[in-house]
Amino acid sequence: MINYVAFVPDRLEYTQSYENALDFSPRFQDDAKSLAMRLIE
Repeated sequence: MINYVAFVPDRLEYTQSYENALDFSPRFQDDAKSLAMRLIE
């Protein structure tokens, strides 16, 4: 049996103080560099 949980947006507190930066992620950096190189080409 699978239990599904409904998404309740009122339970989230996504404000300007929420840190959403991905700059520190090596995977994100690789993807961003790859995209930049493709755009330059």
